[in-house]
Amino acid sequence: MYKTEHLKKNDIPQPVWKTLAQFDRTSALHIVDSFAKKDLSTIYNKSAFLIGMMKRFRQQQSENQKVHIKPGWATLKDVMKIRCNRDTLQRWLDQDDFEPLVKGCVVRVLVGEQNKARTYRMCIVGGFQRGDERYRFGKIKTTKQLICKFGNMVRPFKMDYISNSDITDEEYNDWLAQMDRCDLDVLTIRDVEHKIKKFRQYASDKEHEAQSKRKHSRSRSRSRSRNRSRSRSSSSSSSSSSSSASSGRHRKRRKP
Repeated sequence: MYKTEHLKKNDIPQPVWKTLAQFDRTSALHIVDSFAKKDLSTIYNKSAFLIGMMKRFRQQQSENQKVHIKPGWATLKDVMKIRCNRDTLQRWLDQDDFEPLVKGCVVRVLVGEQNKARTYRMCIVGGFQRGDERYRFGKIKTTKQLICKFGNMVRPFKMDYISNSDITDEEYNDWLAQMDRCDLDVLTIRDVEHKIKKFRQYASDKEHEAQSKRKHSRSRSRSRSRNRSRSRSSSSSSSSSSSSASSGRHRKRRKP
């Protein structure tokens, strides 16, 4: 395209080209090919035009490949029950069982920006990995990155890319369409129930652990209290004995 007089390298900023990474290889090549076949000499803002093509392609793709939800599949309402947002990740981050907690959860992740509008995807968490760079997440710094799966596309994301907002219908439908294109099994109601059961078990274990700590703390407190009481009693007895002995000596001196 750059060999023609109608497109210069600075016409399309690098971030716009990188936006194509949101699409699979076939779709990205289709968009670029369609863009190259346009009469670019009549287009003033070529960057905005390409962004518009990407947006229209995604909308058309979503409409054409909309998947009918089958019985037993997890609906968006079901999926939201195992969604993990940024605030939840911050609470879980320092837990020893962080990976089993987040694995299998659903997240809404920021994957790019088009025309100053952010683009999000619904992804399944496959686990986490350690990155080379430390970054601030909440009140602490970490190297942990979530391994996010969108169909057969797998990519690590820093956790500050995870959204606190709800997954939209469009994002859910895009995920369904991607799973269908990749011939992969979608989340089922049984999958959701299994993950919820794990959440409840985790909460129960934490409550049991907290109760044990409180019980141990009360036991130690009572033990210290008894020791102080014995110490005061012993001190009082010693003081009383000393006082009696001293009184006896004084009485002996007054004898004729």
